[in-house]
Amino acid sequence: MRGRTQEKYDQVMVELLERIVEKGRCTGDELENVPGVIQESQRIINDLERNGLIELEQGTVKITERGRALLRTLDELCGKEEV
Repeated sequence: MRGRTQEKYDQVMVELLERIVEKGRCTGDELENVPGVIQESQRIINDLERNGLIELEQGTVKITERGRALLRTLDELCGKEEV
């Protein structure tokens, strides 16, 4: 990761670490309220949808056939069994 992507990653990590230091812990529910996590999650979802890997349908995320093909390819490259 370089440049802008690295900066975003660093920003999210700093927000998470600040939350952990403040409270001594960080639960999954608390993660949902960290602005950097929310923004980065939405960016990833938008990228996946724009590239045809997922479809958003009535609040549900569905993996497209293109997405499944990518997952199968990744599994093969990693030496895992088929999904």
